[in-house]
Amino acid sequence: MPMSKTLLCLLVTVLTAVPLLAQTFGDISGDVRDPSGALISGVAVTLTNTGTNATRATVTNDQGLYAFPALQPGQYNLRAEKPGFKVFTRTGIAVEVQLSARINIDMQVGS
Repeated sequence: MPMSKTLLCLLVTVLTAVPLLAQTFGDISGDVRDPSGALISGVAVTLTNTGTNATRATVTNDQGLYAFPALQPGQYNLRAEKPGFKVFTRTGIAVEVQLSARINIDMQVGS
């Protein structure tokens, strides 16, 4: 009987801790538009954690959307580029636990 109580306590502890793990991340997402306001697909978007230099990359989808889910809290720099447009950069983006940062990108025509 004592073994089953110990096992039950361990199981309850593990099950209550699992949701806490999911609450330690934030995310960044947004859309990318040209000067006319049209959404741009195929834009290479890179995100760098300034504290760790860890980098993640994605490409905007057919609707011009990008997303970086499950980010460690910290400061990030965002970069977007596509041929025919000037490189977009934004620095010092704060990611906090359980918060979503929406960063929409306006690309300017140029090289």
